[in-house]
Amino acid sequence: MGMEPTDFAHALCPSIQQSADSLQSSLLFRMDFVPTESDRNFRIAMTEFGLMLFLPLILKQLSAVAPKVTLSVSQVTTEIENELTDGRIEIALSGAGGIKDYFYQQLLIESPLTGLVSRSHPEIGHEITQEQYERIGHVVVISPHGGQVATNRKLHSFGLRRRVALQLSSFTAYAKILQSTGYISILPTHIATVLARDGDIKLVGLPFELEPIAFRQYWHARQDFDLGHRWLRKLISTIQPTG
Repeated sequence: MGMEPTDFAHALCPSIQQSADSLQSSLLFRMDFVPTESDRNFRIAMTEFGLMLFLPLILKQLSAVAPKVTLSVSQVTTEIENELTDGRIEIALSGAGGIKDYFYQQLLIESPLTGLVSRSHPEIGHEITQEQYERIGHVVVISPHGGQVATNRKLHSFGLRRRVALQLSSFTAYAKILQSTGYISILPTHIATVLARDGDIKLVGLPFELEPIAFRQYWHARQDFDLGHRWLRKLISTIQPTG
């Protein structure tokens, strides 16, 4: 009687096949890449920081220099290290660290922290005081590897107390919530600037100074010499969002 795969082996087959397909796809593109002719699809994961700041500019660049290249974009999750390792994701754009140092990485921008409140806030003018910071309710976004996670860590490390009035999973309704309430938020300046364009809210000074939030692109060592991958990383590295 021959050997038969176990139920566990059968369960693993789809994941193994997906990883093998991703690796084969990666190897096929290593030796030749012509941006103007390529119809390659790149798999990228981004935090909302990346979706708001980088994706529109990346697409604009691609339409100009590589019109047939396409992207498959997903959110950065807690599985990002596994996804980079097995090739399901080729590049990750993240602003909160948490991705191990053995992945290749490149600093893209550093964004100072700022306050964000309704333009018609009854108490806050150009700056938030320490007393206001601790007393007034805060709005925060909680998501894996998001820029807000790094912000929360920095505030906590300084022993700064605050009252979190609302936790959100995304920035979708952020501007409307701030402009219709007396809440405040502490965000990287680049993100705050984008949100302020879409709502009646304003950037305000903080009563303390913290290190800026670093935003990086990450990739696995196997991708380093892939010509198409190198080209896309270089394109991303030249983008400078305003903020």
